This record gives sequence, C-alpha cells and structure tokens, in this order.
Amino acid sequence: MRAHVDAGLHDALSYRLQNPKEEKESKFEVIGETGDSDEDLSAMLHRLQERSKSEEHKSEEFYATKDQGTLPGARTQPRSSNGILATFKAMAKQWSPEERLLHRKRLKERIKEQEEQEKRWEQARLLEKKKVEELEVKRKRREDRDIVRRQQEETAEKAEREAKKAAEAEAEAKAEREAAAAGEEQYKLGSALLADAEKLQNILAGSAFRNIFERFRKHGRGGDGVLRRGILIPSGGTTLINHAYATIKVLRETLNCKLPIEIVFNGEREMDKRTCAKFEGDFRGVRCVDAGAFNWYPKHHRPVKLRHDDSEGAKGAIADQEGHKDHKGFQFKVFSLCYVTSFDEVLMLDSDNLPLRNPEYLFESAEYRGSGSLFFSDWWDILDWVKPEAYTAFGLQYPSYSRPTLAAESGQLLLNRNMHSDVLEWLWFLNSHADTIYKLMYGDKDTFSLAFHLAGKAEQYHQVAIPPSCPLDASPQNAEPITYLHAGMVQHDPSGLPAFLHRTAEGKVYPFNHGFRRADYLTVPLSSRRAAGVLGSNIPHKLMGLMAQQIDHATYNQCPVADPRTFHKECGVSLKSGAYPVPVIPVNDMPELARVLNASYAVHDALQHAFHTTFVLGRR
Repeated sequence: MRAHVDAGLHDALSYRLQNPKEEKESKFEVIGETGDSDEDLSAMLHRLQERSKSEEHKSEEFYATKDQGTLPGARTQPRSSNGILATFKAMAKQWSPEERLLHRKRLKERIKEQEEQEKRWEQARLLEKKKVEELEVKRKRREDRDIVRRQQEETAEKAEREAKKAAEAEAEAKAEREAAAAGEEQYKLGSALLADAEKLQNILAGSAFRNIFERFRKHGRGGDGVLRRGILIPSGGTTLINHAYATIKVLRETLNCKLPIEIVFNGEREMDKRTCAKFEGDFRGVRCVDAGAFNWYPKHHRPVKLRHDDSEGAKGAIADQEGHKDHKGFQFKVFSLCYVTSFDEVLMLDSDNLPLRNPEYLFESAEYRGSGSLFFSDWWDILDWVKPEAYTAFGLQYPSYSRPTLAAESGQLLLNRNMHSDVLEWLWFLNSHADTIYKLMYGDKDTFSLAFHLAGKAEQYHQVAIPPSCPLDASPQNAEPITYLHAGMVQHDPSGLPAFLHRTAEGKVYPFNHGFRRADYLTVPLSSRRAAGVLGSNIPHKLMGLMAQQIDHATYNQCPVADPRTFHKECGVSLKSGAYPVPVIPVNDMPELARVLNASYAVHDALQHAFHTTFVLGRR
C-alpha cells in the first residue's frame, strides 16, 4: 500500500463499529460535531479496506512483473492491512472520545492523501507500462534490423561466392590459355631445339669439322703442337671480383702456381680498365679478356647477343631485333669455356672459388689423363635435379643408375678442349637453348654430362664421386642456436684431399661488408640429408649451419686422424649416414689447409678495408 493508514485510527474505527452501545451519548456528540454518522464512518472504513486490498493486488502485480524483468526500477512493497487493523484494535481500547474524534479527522485526511497517492501510483504504473511498450518496440526494431542485416549478409556472401566462383573459373580458363600458349611456345622451342640438334649433328659429322677437331687434337689450338694449360676465371661481376683477386694472389704467392690465368668479363659494366690494369700489373701471367667485345661467333649455333645492352629501352629484353639471345650468368661461363679462352687444357674456376693446393697436379692425375675431363660432385642426387626429358628428347636413354649418383657442381672443372672439341659444340648448343634446357635441369652444371652423352662420349665424362665437405665458422660471437655457420663447400681431389673451397651461398665475401665467415672446422663429406640440414631445409632457422648438438667433436678427439682421406676409414665414420651429430676435424690440425685459408683471409681483410676507403679495386 503506497499510503500507510495510521494504525491507531484504523483500529479505533473498527472498535466503535463493533461496540455501538458503549459511550453512545459521547459518540453522538462527536458525530454531531462532525456531521458523520456511524454509517458514514463504516463506509469510510470499508472503502479504506477495499482500497487497501486493491492496492495490495496492484503491488503484487507490480512486483510479479518486476521479478520477470520487464519493468525497470524498484518499489517498496506496502504494509499489509491485516497488520494495521490488529495494531488499531490493540490501541483503541486506551483512547478517549476526544482521541477518537481526532483520529477520525486524521482518517479523512489519510483517505484523501491515499486517493492522491493512488492517482500518482496509476500514473507511475502507466509510465512503467509505457516504458515496457517502448522497450518492446525497440526490441522489435532491433530484431527487424537483425533480420535485414542477416539478409544483406547472406546476399553479400552469395554474391561473393558467385564472384569467387567466376574469378576461379576465369583464372582456370586463363591458366588453360596460358598453358596452351606455353605448351605451344614450348613445342616451338622444343621443335627448334630438336631441329638445331639435328642440324648440329650433321655439321659435326661433316668432313670439315672432323678435320678441324683432328687438327686441334694433334697440334693444339695454336697449331704449333704445344698444349697450353691455364686457369679460366669468369669474373662474376663487380661484387665478386674481390674473390678473383684473392684467388690469384693465393695461387701466385702461397701455392706457387705458375699456370697462366685468363679473367674473362662481359664489358666494362663487369670490369673496368683500371681494375684490369690492377690485375695485370700485380700478377705475372694474368690477362683480362673482354668477351663482350668478341667479334666472332659460330654461325652454326643459335645467335646470341654478346655484349650487354645498358640502354634504358633494352632493360629486361630477352632478345634484340634480330632475335639474338642475351647470354649471361651460367651461359656466359660456358661461352667463355667454349670459344673465348685460348687454353687447350683448362681449369675453369668460379670467381668465388679458392684452390686449396697448387692445382697443376690435377692435370697429371690418372683420372684426368685417362678421360680428358675431371668434374666434381654436388651434394644432391642427379635424379632429383635432371628431368628424364633432358635425355629422351634427343633420343638418348635416361641414365639408369644402379646406385645414387650425385649431380655435378661446376664451380671448378678440368677439361681438355682439344680432346673434346665436339663436346664443347654440344655444350654450347645446350646452353644457347637455355630457355628450354634450364627448365629440365638447374643451370649449366649438368649440361656437361649431357653434352658428353650427345657427343657419344659418356664413358669419358669423369666425376669425382666424393661429395663435398662443409667448412664451418665457429666464432664465439655467433648467435644461438646456429653457432656453426656454413662457409661454403670444400671439394676433394680423386684421392680425397681437400682441393677447392667454393664460397657458395652465405659463405661469400663481399667487399662492402665488414668481416666474413672463416673455416674453423671441416665436416666429413656430407650425405644429401646432412647437407640439407646444413643449408636449412631440415631445420627451421634463418642462417645456414648447424647447432652445437649437431656437431660431433668426440670422434676426432678419440681418433685424431687429421687426414681427410683416411679419417672416416680409420675412425669408423659412415659418409652415407644422414644422422646427426656430424663428425668434424679442426682446420688448425691440418696445417697446409690452414696456411692457405689464412692467406686468403688476409687478402679479403685488406680488400674490404680498401673498399671502404677507395671504392674501386686498385684505385687509391
């Protein structure tokens, strides 16, 4: 009940109605003064009770509604009328007639107040009802918006799916068109390749070429019967020319190598006159040859553009207006070997390749003298690098190797050019069609073996079967977890001695850097699986190399055989194993190897220092 009726007044009225004979005279006087009869008083009390019940009913509805969570705000539940009447009866017995008259007046006031309060309550109830209705409207609007949004999302998703499906269909159609065009282009290239191969085969079978080849074989390319041996170094461009300088300095001053050396480059963009003068002035028997200015090209081969075109319009072009292909990279190295060098017997070195002993003895090795060739192995199985079509396209049987055979690594090779003039023709034929051949193998390195097969001399292709070792930099400042960093690959001669350090991948030395990786340890020759771990394909890390737990020092400590030729045999090391840790030998325990490496480090240190003060090799 919103307005509390005075408990005493309520009880007094009830008592009077229940005892009308008591103090009748006094009561009439009171009634007469107020003008109210007992019937009036009874009606007032009845009305008050009915309103109390109605109020309690409304309150119960209100609280029930609130408990259901539909009405905001809180109300104080009214006091029960039964409790008020009980209180009134207890107190009425103690009242005098004057007190009862006073309470009757107060009752009228209370009834009036209650009527006003009921109006306010009704207004509040209507307000609460209005709020509920507004909330319901908002909820309905929200549901309608959600429905519209879901419909829009479904429409958008459907449109996206349809667009994606259409895009996929278009991409598939485009891929099919490109594949068809590529297939047609490849067919044309393949047809041209086979046509050129047949043409070359007929030319080489002719008497003119047979006579030339026989003359080369007997009298040398100089015609005086003197076989000229020498070292051919394709420059590799400005960033690797420091390697060539260090290699030549070590060959001349540390290894006492007397072989003449030709540095072949492709225009002044790779090597300027000042740098050439530095090489030729600092070392005896060194000659720079600009292959870009070479004014002769075999007309029976696919034409190529010999000099780089540095003009703006030519950048990115693959051929000039006459269709001459621009040869570079792998092709340039092969072209230098086939047609540019003046040597009859050639040791060709990549510019970042360092001989670890005087290479002159390799020309006298039984393997080279018996075949006129000496090639070196890579870490990888050739069956994983060369597609069968490279052989079957020419009607050759794909080599069916009875055991894993390693691909070639052409960072160094020896070749008797007089003995294998026909092989050189096939070699350039393959590399002049690099746009087709290089899709069947990686670069030039395995075109040598294929050229021997095409010339019918497969049995004269000799490759050292020993896989490379890996030099490791173990500098204390190397960060975890790769504390043994890859510094290149070490090739072995036919007996197993370290013969060349090819600074591949992260092992290269750049003049603009400060410092480089040095070989502190040398692994045993690595299997393909171990090599993959060194180069990062088996272990998730950024740097090439091995973690400390992948290095085996114990085997060498227990069996200190510092000769790489016999270490694995005497110490029970399996070279075919793909397991870790990998046995290593300290480089300092191999004095001759350490001497050569330290000499090369001194040159590279000086060149890096000079670069940061002069910027151009040989200029102060």
